[in-house]
Amino acid sequence: MFILKFLVTLLFIALVCSVSAATPPACVLACVNKQEKVSDLKTICVATSAQECLAAQCISGEFNTAVDYFKTICKGDGYEVAKSLPSATATVSRTKASAS
Repeated sequence: MFILKFLVTLLFIALVCSVSAATPPACVLACVNKQEKVSDLKTICVATSAQECLAAQCISGEFNTAVDYFKTICKGDGYEVAKSLPSATATVSRTKASAS
């Protein structure tokens, strides 16, 4: 009986982890929804505006996760992200510089 409860608990934990890993950061959804053709993944993956939106909209704590998610989705469908995305450090520096 103990082993069955343990296995059910372990299965539940694995399910919760896989569901949370598949959820994109909110800033990715926001940036994709700002694109002209939301259903055209190829255009979104290479769009400078989508990538700049990620840098502007994602808070530093979720920026790297958002970029990884964006790249994974694009590469998963065979599209390369054309432009190098700015780093979280560059985004923070730019924000601090413009505030001064």
